[in-house]
Amino acid sequence: NNTTYILNFADDIRDINESNPVKNFTYVFSTGDKIDTQSVGGKLTDAFTGEPVEDVLVMLYKKDSLSSIRTTKPKYFAITDRKGNYSINHVKPEEYSIAALKDQNMNFIFDQSTEKIAFVDESINLKDSAILVQNLQLFTQPNQNPKLIEAEQTEPGKLQLVFSGIVKTIRVE
Repeated sequence: NNTTYILNFADDIRDINESNPVKNFTYVFSTGDKIDTQSVGGKLTDAFTGEPVEDVLVMLYKKDSLSSIRTTKPKYFAITDRKGNYSINHVKPEEYSIAALKDQNMNFIFDQSTEKIAFVDESINLKDSAILVQNLQLFTQPNQNPKLIEAEQTEPGKLQLVFSGIVKTIRVE
């Protein structure tokens, strides 16, 4: 009861003649007598270049559950446009954690070391304000545990090892 549902079609609805997509199309309805009206929006930029980033998921999670970005899908999401802008509408008035993810396998989970991420440490409060602006900066998280990607004997007595990140020390037996 009294739940607002949002069906997000992203760009899956297309013109029948020329296949032009309808970007970020959503269909909203409620099982109660009102639709949730809180919104959060802003701009996503690359932390190193300052340029806007397109086609990135911006996601809302329950308050203090940002660590679940590695295991749980978000409660709400939007996709950034070509100018890096995003808008998440029809949000229930609560406190949330916010993150952005350049999701390479589109599973809504931060599960690959090469995926770029952005987040805010503090929760955002949508209880008191109807519209909140939250700008984010996308970066690649340093790989904490580099893995061996390739090992090749290039000539007798010589090995070439390729790792997924910077290795400070190595021990070969």
